[in-house]
Amino acid sequence: MGRSGLAVCGAVDAPAWTGVSAHVAGLVGPAIFTKVYPARAQARLLAQAPATAAP
Repeated sequence: MGRSGLAVCGAVDAPAWTGVSAHVAGLVGPAIFTKVYPARAQARLLAQAPATAAP
């Protein structure tokens, strides 16, 4: 959402809390993605890796 959300809120003369909410979502969303994505990507890679035979 980020800047475009803030621009829309300003353009339609929305209440201040709407712009604050858009700003918070623009900051929190990417932070959650950055925290969660590496573990999901690693799990996907491990699931695709061929099983190695034990000697």
